[in-house]
Amino acid sequence: MAAIIAIVGRSKTGKTTLVEKLVTILAGRGYRMATAKHVHHKLEFDKTGKDRWRHIDAGSKAVVFGSSDKVNMIQPVKDALNLDSMLRLLGEDYDLIIVEAFIKTGLRFSLRKQKTGAT
Repeated sequence: MAAIIAIVGRSKTGKTTLVEKLVTILAGRGYRMATAKHVHHKLEFDKTGKDRWRHIDAGSKAVVFGSSDKVNMIQPVKDALNLDSMLRLLGEDYDLIIVEAFIKTGLRFSLRKQKTGAT
C-alpha cells in the first residue's frame, strides 16, 4: 500500500511547484510515484463531436483512451470524487502518492506565502 502525503494551501503559494520537485527527487531515487490533484473547476478533456465525447454521449459510463505514449480515462461523475475514490482509480502500483489541494486529509503540509517585508 502506498504512503500518501497531502500538500495543501491557498492559490499561488507554490503547491504544484513543491509537488513537482518532490516527485522529481523521489522518482529519481527509484520510488514509484503517483499524484492526485483536486480542482475546483469543471474539467474539459474533449470537444463535442470527437470520438471520446461520442462514447460518453452514447451512454458509456467511462472511456479509456490511449496512444503509443499515454493513457487517459474520462468518467463522468455527478458529484466531485473524494480522495479515496480517486486513489482507487490509481491502483496499487506506487510507493508514494502525493495529493494536492485535498483539504480534508490526514497528514499534510500547508503552504503560505510570506508577506513582503516579513522576516
